[in-house]
Amino acid sequence: MNKDLEDSEWQVPSQAQPRDSDVSFNLEEVLDSVVLLRSDVPEDALTAQILGTERVGNGVVIDQSGLILTAGYLIAEASKVWITLNDGYTIPGDVVCYEHETGFGLVQALGKLNTIPIKLGNSTLIQSGDPIIFAAAGGKKHTMLSSLSSKRPFVGSWEYALEEALFTVPVHPNWAGAGLIDMNGNLIGIGSLFVQDAGPKEIDGNMSIPINLFKSVLKPMREIGSSGKSPRPWLGLYVAENDDIISIAGMVSQGPAAKAGFKVSDQIISANNQEVIDLHSFYKIIWSSGDAGEVISIKVQRENKGEILIDVKSVDRQELLRKPKLNS
Repeated sequence: MNKDLEDSEWQVPSQAQPRDSDVSFNLEEVLDSVVLLRSDVPEDALTAQILGTERVGNGVVIDQSGLILTAGYLIAEASKVWITLNDGYTIPGDVVCYEHETGFGLVQALGKLNTIPIKLGNSTLIQSGDPIIFAAAGGKKHTMLSSLSSKRPFVGSWEYALEEALFTVPVHPNWAGAGLIDMNGNLIGIGSLFVQDAGPKEIDGNMSIPINLFKSVLKPMREIGSSGKSPRPWLGLYVAENDDIISIAGMVSQGPAAKAGFKVSDQIISANNQEVIDLHSFYKIIWSSGDAGEVISIKVQRENKGEILIDVKSVDRQELLRKPKLNS
């Protein structure tokens, strides 16, 4: 995260901020539910090589106990989490869960939060063109009046896909873990990424994870620290899709793909004897093969080597991550 965004001098231009007259609810009260999160991650953590050891973003208070919903990558493998309210009050928190399949994370505040939790809305009701409030910690000056540009699938290079994601414009520069709030003051999504294709004209914007996806995993995430489902296969690949060519862009150093002998620039032809036509189809083949631990047979085209068949034993990604260490 860009640390300049933490500076109190930074703000959304006043003409782009929501006004009290735009809404029928108490805007300041709702925006106070969005808090600043800072996390420290050990240098030898699996995610440190990509996401760094110091992460800063946002979270949203969703119940009276101080449970905070955020983007999971902000808190994955964190040894310490600090929560700062809009009045400057700071307290520690515990990581409850990072759920890789959805991309959500939960933090429990270790103390009373003097803020009213936001209500969970219904992300299926919002339609393209509808106004929406994109709120980062810091109140109105860090909040933008945006609009939903599209609802469509999202596929990421890191073995991640959503059947439906929310895309908003204009781009908000402090998107990580921010709250996507409808015009009734309800939380309908959590900010996840900056994207360059938020609309039909390749416009810059943000991708957010819809709140209805969280509702389906809220209870097990809170009670057992997972989605409650059997872990799906994970290979530790970063995959690129360019001009109908699916190729390996990188690998997690401790992941199964690196150990199996894949090389960067290998072009993926098939998986488990099924043709790979795009990145999403590749993931679907892997995830439909069974639970984590299944062996996936992947045929690649390697420069100067021709076609090569590689068998890779998948793993449960969570088993490679550092477990949350609860504060006493």
